[in-house]
Amino acid sequence: MATSKEMLRSNIAYLKDQLAVQEGNLLTLASEEQGFDWEPLSDRFGILHDPQQRNGWSQVGYLGFATKREAQKCLRALKRQASANPPELRKARRLTTCKWEIKAVGIDSEVLHDLLPNGSQVA
Repeated sequence: MATSKEMLRSNIAYLKDQLAVQEGNLLTLASEEQGFDWEPLSDRFGILHDPQQRNGWSQVGYLGFATKREAQKCLRALKRQASANPPELRKARRLTTCKWEIKAVGIDSEVLHDLLPNGSQVA
């Protein structure tokens, strides 16, 4: 009986991971259809590029977090380094494996990379 539970839990975890991958693929395709380039650098870090700068920016950086508290801590650090556009904390929409994300318009990707959550690996 315990083995069946463990197997079901394992299967559910696998399916959740696969769903997140597929959601990420869908977001990439949707971005491309709108003329943007989505560059996922890890499961918790990505850059959305707008080559035509239609909205006044060339890139938007995204950092993902498991908890709101973790994201708020990073947001405070990011606001100290931010440009004219204040970063936005929101429920994750682009980083599908995270619960929360920070969206930072026009920020240098190196600044975001330095703020990556612990344990994140850049591809």
